[in-house]
Amino acid sequence: MSERVSLLRQTYMLKSMLDRGFASIRDCGGACLAIKEAVGGRCHSRPSSLIAGHALSQTGGHGKLRGSHETQLCCAGSISGTSRIVDDPAKCYRYACEELRQGADFIKIMGGGGVASPTDRIEHVQFSDEDIKVIVTVVRNAGTYVTTAAIQQAIKLGVRGIEHGSLIDLETAMMAEMDACHDQADEFSSC
Repeated sequence: MSERVSLLRQTYMLKSMLDRGFASIRDCGGACLAIKEAVGGRCHSRPSSLIAGHALSQTGGHGKLRGSHETQLCCAGSISGTSRIVDDPAKCYRYACEELRQGADFIKIMGGGGVASPTDRIEHVQFSDEDIKVIVTVVRNAGTYVTTAAIQQAIKLGVRGIEHGSLIDLETAMMAEMDACHDQADEFSSC
């Protein structure tokens, strides 16, 4: 959906969450600064929110919604639905900083494939170690965290939040418990 349609729907979705008893939410891609400011400014009676802005994805990755038959190229930083396309460490650095500048409380990376992706499989790993290290450095410097679904690679590189847990095995779950959740006092920990 377009950004305008999404923005109009967000107030309804926030009210629905409040009506179901949620006092706060964490959005991992799509909620914009305007909604965060409206909630924070008490323009709406809504749950408090932490937002990731646009999730970071790679060309052909989980966040890129182009199908295999679409041949038009996109450029770095382009927005595709709830994500922004970044393909190398320099772009990862630049656009992680840009999302934080635009009000993101944390950064979501789409580090692996997803069930709704048109061109990748759920088991695909999509960011290089260097890409993730750069993003983790940016967010640590800003005093916040990174979250993703590509678990083993992410934990080894300092990602603090794990989403979905698709295809998780016992070894990975233990690794996540020991490494990603080591600081229970961290207000941003999603463990």
